[in-house]
Amino acid sequence: MTSKRCQTAAPPLTRIFILEESLQYRDFLRAALGEYSDFTVAGEASTADDVEARCVADRAPDVIIVSAAEGKKLAAATRLAHRVFPQAKILITSEITNRKNVLRAIEAGASGYINREAPSFEIAQALRAMRDSGGYLSTAAARALVDTYRYRTRIESFQRLTARQLEILKLMADGRTCRQIAHVFDIKLKTAQKHRLMIMKRLGVRRQSEVIEYAARKGLIALTA
Repeated sequence: MTSKRCQTAAPPLTRIFILEESLQYRDFLRAALGEYSDFTVAGEASTADDVEARCVADRAPDVIIVSAAEGKKLAAATRLAHRVFPQAKILITSEITNRKNVLRAIEAGASGYINREAPSFEIAQALRAMRDSGGYLSTAAARALVDTYRYRTRIESFQRLTARQLEILKLMADGRTCRQIAHVFDIKLKTAQKHRLMIMKRLGVRRQSEVIEYAARKGLIALTA
C-alpha cells in the first residue's frame, strides 16, 4: 500500500507596498517581510507621490505600510495612498503613538497602527490580522483610542455643566474646600458636596490633580511655574 502524504495549502500571498523616506528602514522592513513565506514586496517608495509609479506592474498591493512621525504628514500620505489603491489596507508605523496621531491615521483611512520600533514578528502579526480580520492596533494605539473616547466624553460633559457648576469647578481647581465653596455661594455644605461629586462624576475624574489639569486645559485657571 502506498501512503498518501498530507498536503497543506500554502498560506495566501499578501502583497505589501512600503512607503517610507528612510532607506535604512525600508531595508529593515524588506528583510523582516522576507522571513515569512506569505508576504511579498510589491514595491516601495520614499514619497507618497511615487506610490503608483513604483508599484510593480499587475501587482497592486493588499497592504501599504506608511511610515511617518508627524501626524499631518502621516494623514496626508495615508489619504494619497488610499486614493491610488482604494482596495489596499493601510498599516501605519510611527515613532509617535499618541491620541492625536492615532486618531488622524484612523480618520484618514488606516486599518492598522504599530510603533516604528516593533519587531518583525509583530509586523507580521499586524499584517496577517489586517488580511484576515481587517485591522490591527498595537496595545499603545488601542490605549490612545480609549483615551480619545474619554477625552471627547469629558468635553461633552463639560458642555453640559451649568454656569454655577463651572464656577464651582474653577474654585475646586483653585483648591477650595467644599466648606469654602458653600460660603462663597451661600449654600449648605451638603449642597456644595453634591455639586462637587456631580461635577467629578460628569467629567470622569477622581483626583484633585485631574480637576486642576482639566480646568487648566479649558482655560478656567492659569497654572504658574
